[in-house]
Amino acid sequence: MRAVVEREIRVVAVGTNIEHSRRVVQRRPGWLLRCLRGGAAPPHHHGDLYWPIDLTVAAAMVTLPLRTPRRVTVPIAHDAVTGHHGILDLSIPELKTTYASEEEIVRAGAGEPAAELQEFAREQFVRRHRPTKIRDLGFEVVERVHLPYHVLTAGTSIFLVDRLTGRVDHPERHPYARTLSRRRLDAITNQNP
Repeated sequence: MRAVVEREIRVVAVGTNIEHSRRVVQRRPGWLLRCLRGGAAPPHHHGDLYWPIDLTVAAAMVTLPLRTPRRVTVPIAHDAVTGHHGILDLSIPELKTTYASEEEIVRAGAGEPAAELQEFAREQFVRRHRPTKIRDLGFEVVERVHLPYHVLTAGTSIFLVDRLTGRVDHPERHPYARTLSRRRLDAITNQNP
């Protein structure tokens, strides 16, 4: 038997309300149909999955038409698995430190996003402020955090429930399905039967 190695990670401190995740999965059409036929057992929680995200704050001096230069910031989130980035448009709850096994942590695949992230930040400053000049573009804070997902099964289906937004996905239909290997999900579901 292989020893489980746990790593210390920073996660977004969201509630661990498993009952809420079960209720969300029970609202799925497939579960409702199985329930009407009498063959639906309540969804079973098998553990958590942690998705790595890099949080950063881009800062720059922008000069607007007929105004003095001022310093502005834009919060940016970078997906460490796929390399996508976007504006952080919701307030992140506080962060906490926890321990997770290697099977529960999705492996980061994208490298350092220096050039793409720099260009993305520049585009956001232009879009938001329409400056005539951008100087001293840089990144103030870079921190790797992990977004927690609940892994639930209902019948033969596996569901991922995003604990921050409450979104439910089948791993096959998850936007990043190529990174979620069936072996990893099977390891999580078999680890906690």
